[in-house]
Formats: sequence, C-alpha cells, structure tokens
Amino acid sequence: MERGMLVVTHNATVDAILNQKILIARKDSIDIRFVVNDLSALKLQATDLTVIMSNLLDNAIEACRKLPIADRQIEVKALLEETFFFSVRNRSLPVLIYGDQIATTKQDAQMHGYGLKNVRAVAHRCRALFELHYEEGWFLACLDIPVSPEL
Repeated sequence: MERGMLVVTHNATVDAILNQKILIARKDSIDIRFVVNDLSALKLQATDLTVIMSNLLDNAIEACRKLPIADRQIEVKALLEETFFFSVRNRSLPVLIYGDQIATTKQDAQMHGYGLKNVRAVAHRCRALFELHYEEGWFLACLDIPVSPEL
C-alpha cells in the first residue's frame, strides 16, 4: 500500500481528496497529473470542497475506465489567486452537453446525474462560474469561485 502525500496544497481537505483520488486512479492505470498552488488560505467549507472535487474527479475516473489503458489521462488544476479555480480535464468517449448538463448513457438514467447537480448547486451558492466542455476526445469541467470572507 502506498503511503505519504503525493499532492500537497496545505489545505487538509483538498489534500485528502486529491491524494485519495490519485490512489484510485492509479489502481485503474489512469495517468493523473496536478497543477496546484498553496491553498492554505482557501476558506471554502470542507463539505463544498468535497462535493465539487469528489464528484468531478469520480466522473473523470469513471470516464477513463471506459477507454483503452494508453488513453486514460486526467489533468487537475487547483489554484488560489484572485479566485479559486478548479478544473478536471480528462480523456473521454464523446459526451453530449446541453447547457450545463450531460446526457447520460446509463441504462438507469434516473439514478444518475446527482453528482453534477450537487456541484451546480454549490457553484450557484458560491456565485461561481461553472462550465462543461467536450472537444476532440477531452472533457473539461471547471469552476471559478470568487474568494470572499463569507465562503
């Protein structure tokens, strides 16, 4: 079992989530890479960070599992500057996006899609810009969250 932190942002919640997802991705032969900076001053609630990061990373991991091993790639950015920018870019089979929603390809469609709904709800409450894009085999989910004392 691997031990030790692989990504260090100086934010305990973010570090726990990202390092957990690294271990899951590696078990599925997914190349996962990070661009992060010091997030020690990030004031978002741990529950909001968990909803955003866990759902978007779980979706990316699930999408990569459907690809040949050589194509399994995820790129994550978590940067705190004037805003908190978080993005997950991953290789994916084609995805149909309408508005800020994804058409599900799962048989039990009514039992899925709650993760993105929860991400959208947090983004709305935090006054964040939330975008989804798909182009040429890459899916991108990103949030740009204003940094303010009440968050």
